[in-house]
This record gives sequence, C-alpha cells and structure tokens, in this order.
Amino acid sequence: MPLRPHDRLTIGYVAATGVLIVFARKANFPCWEAFLALHALLIAGVWVLARHGADAFPGRAFLSRLARIARDFYPAALVPALYKELYFLIPAIHPMDRDAWLVAADRAIFGVVPAVALQAWAWPPAVEILQWAYASYFLIAVSLAAIFYAARPRIRFDEFLYAVLLVYFGSYAGYFLVPAVGPERALMNEFRVPLEGLFATAFLRDGIERLEWLQRDLFPSGHAAVSLVCVLYAFRFCRPAVAAAYALVGTLLIASTIYCRYHYAVDVFAGIPLALAGIWIAHRRFRGKEKEPAGAEAPTGPSETDRPA
Repeated sequence: MPLRPHDRLTIGYVAATGVLIVFARKANFPCWEAFLALHALLIAGVWVLARHGADAFPGRAFLSRLARIARDFYPAALVPALYKELYFLIPAIHPMDRDAWLVAADRAIFGVVPAVALQAWAWPPAVEILQWAYASYFLIAVSLAAIFYAARPRIRFDEFLYAVLLVYFGSYAGYFLVPAVGPERALMNEFRVPLEGLFATAFLRDGIERLEWLQRDLFPSGHAAVSLVCVLYAFRFCRPAVAAAYALVGTLLIASTIYCRYHYAVDVFAGIPLALAGIWIAHRRFRGKEKEPAGAEAPTGPSETDRPA
C-alpha cells in the first residue's frame, strides 16, 4: 500500500526533529546518538507498518484486522512519545524560557494575566469539573477518531487524523520557538488561593505533572487547538447529540487551560488559527475523495456515516 498523507506527515516530523537532534548535540544533548537512532527506527517502522501492515497476516482474518488497526492508530502511541521527547530536546535547542513574553502579552491585551485573575473565582466544584475536562485532552481526539473509524466513508477518519496530526506537530513547533513553563510555575508568587477540588483534583493534577514532567508546552495551546478541531469535526460529521457532547467537553477543556493555571490566555487564542489552519489544509488535501478506494467496504448510506462506534 502507498503511504497515506498522515504517514508522510509523521515521517516528515520525525525526520525534521532528527535534524534538530544533530544540531542539539553541540549543546551537550545527552545520548543524542541514541535519540537519532531511535528516530531512524521510527521512520522505518512507520514506513513498514503503513506499507505492509494491512497484509502482514494473509489468511488470518483476526490477526489481519489487528494489523490494520495498528496501522491506522499507531499515531495514538507515537504522538505522546514524541511529546515526551520535547522535554529533552527543547532546552537543548532553545534554553531560555519565554514566559515573560506571554505574561506581557496577556497584560497588554487583557490588563491582567487571566490565569491569575481567575483565582478570585476558585470554586471547588468548578475546579473539579474543569480538572477532569483538562485530563480528557488525549481521550477527546482518540474517541472521535474511533467514531469516524467505525463509520463510512473511512476517508473521514483519514482527514480527521491528518488535521489532528497537523495541529499536534504545529503546536510542537511553536514550543520550540516560544518555550515557557506556564503561569502556575512562572507566577507562583502571585497565586494566593490554592486550587482545591472535591474528590480527584489533587490526584489528577499530580498524575498530569508526573506524566508531563516539566514541559515547555504552552504556545500555541495544543489543548485548545486539538479541542477545537474535535468540536468542529464532530459538528461536521456526527449526529447532533454527539456533536453537542463534544462541544461541551471541548469548551470545558479550553476553559480549564486558563482556569486551572496551565496556560496563558494568549496561548489559547494562538491555538485557534492553528486549529483552523489544520482543518483547512486537511479539507483541501482530502477534498473530492469521499468515495472509498477500490476494494474497500462499501459505504452503508447517509444514516450510518454518523453512527457512533
């Protein structure tokens, strides 16, 4: 099988960051040879899986189906791994944090840093709900991809996946250009009111911190951009009830980025054009390809294309 658009996009990102690793070796980037070798293996793995994953087990229907799912959903495992790599790579490429730029932008636009100002409205039920919403970041994209994957035409899944990957990798590029640690750390002395939820807030915040480490992952906000992509695709392709559910979760997720002190407001607003650009590029890339390729399962009709998985 030929490489699909999201395969080529993934290989391009891994190759580009591999070049950055070569440059980062001059900044004493630890184990750069191992990282570079891993990138080469990732490129080879994506190429083999994309080209031959669907035909890996001829005559064995169950294994063949698993191989096809792995071929289609490998970004769900690869994107978080590439995100973790930024912890090592960004400080080697751009070692100076730029929180001061983002703080100045917030104050110039809003007169205050909204994340700091909102501490006056720190209400435990709201903290609890929004912290859960923030924690749903990865799930919102994977679940919607699963819905599109279970429906026809499958091209909707391919377009959505391509748009989401454009946004993920675009936000990662922004993190290299404007590394920042966020208001909770950069402005810790300005917060007087602790974020206290009802049940699981402390557990969720501790878990997120353990998973993310001290990442410089703010501008533009991937949380805002990916959430917006999911909401707009849900309204475009899903039933109204499903779209409304994604709109609710997506809105809460975007609000949580500021209310829960993870992002500056300018990060969130910068995520909007990133999301729209990703959707526009993906739409143009897949325009006119609503028909399934030869040999694929036939579409099941308009009433089935919006059916949740």
